[in-house]
Amino acid sequence: GFVAILGVLEGERVLTVDRVESPDFRRDVSEKGRSRWPYYPPRESRSIGAEYSLPASALGRVALAFLSPEELSEKLRNYQFTKLTPKTMVSKSELMAELEWVRGRGYSITDQ
Repeated sequence: GFVAILGVLEGERVLTVDRVESPDFRRDVSEKGRSRWPYYPPRESRSIGAEYSLPASALGRVALAFLSPEELSEKLRNYQFTKLTPKTMVSKSELMAELEWVRGRGYSITDQ
């Protein structure tokens, strides 16, 4: 199942404004008590208003991908990359390549 999240840039984070979960996602959570991904937090831990890292979240990468080049440069000028999972991007060049992918497809995916 899938989840769509709406958010806004807030400083060096992205703030969750709303989220919609597919019926398959909700059924998976209710049947198993969690999603197929063992690291995904329970629903009560995924509330509206949560803040996420820009490069480490799909929502953050989408927000960054569609900034003007000047806004993106300013946003990343002093950004401190932090490894949150084994797959977290920790270099500006890696992030820029990912943002190009996001621009081409119009969406991003979080995998850990």
